[in-house]
Amino acid sequence: MGAAPPQPPPGGGEPAAPAEPAAGALPEGAPLGVLELMYGALFSPVVTFREVAARPHLGRALAVLAVVAVVNATVGAISGGREFAAGMAGAGIPVSGAGFGPVVFLFGLVGPFLFWYLQTAIFYLTGVLLGGRGAIRPLMAGLAVAAMPQVFSAPAALVSTAVHRGLGVWFSVGLGIWVVVLSCLAVREALHFSTGRAIATLALPLLAIVVLMAGAAIALALAFFPLIRQFVPGSVPPIP
Repeated sequence: MGAAPPQPPPGGGEPAAPAEPAAGALPEGAPLGVLELMYGALFSPVVTFREVAARPHLGRALAVLAVVAVVNATVGAISGGREFAAGMAGAGIPVSGAGFGPVVFLFGLVGPFLFWYLQTAIFYLTGVLLGGRGAIRPLMAGLAVAAMPQVFSAPAALVSTAVHRGLGVWFSVGLGIWVVVLSCLAVREALHFSTGRAIATLALPLLAIVVLMAGAAIALALAFFPLIRQFVPGSVPPIP
């Protein structure tokens, strides 16, 4: 049977045309592709992280993180092996950096995923305590995509080696700030609260770590203070 013809509106006139999707809008339920995630994280982060929070695709987000990990691990293995060989040669031990490179590559490949998993757990717990209402899956996808600027850490390492170490350091600091800003957007969109609470979600765990480290340092100093005093001249009265 054929489709029924469109019915005219009650007041007469022509039947309403079906609504056209907005230009550039994604079909309902279609998540962003890997290249779209990479491009959007760099050039349209607000829209991108809003889409990721609404329609998270964890596999594609992890593919973005995998690209970052592979690029940085490869460059780190090459430059790290050379620096290791140069350092050992300076100590009078001639070795080849070829055997050290695979170790650096393995740590550089696994490290970003371990860090991503850990920060997702910490930020989700902190965000829920601050009133967040989102699920953990959008946060996992958002934080994976937020690591995208770290792909430029490889050029930063090359600049540091070939041009000037200080320039590479400043480049790395800028990339770190960029990642923090994107992580804040990812937390805000995934947990559905304000930018201020998103900043607090990122800052409170760091503040807690600083307080714990300071407390541990003070406790160690107090515990070993009697022992240290014995090595300070004039602190112990001479034995008659």
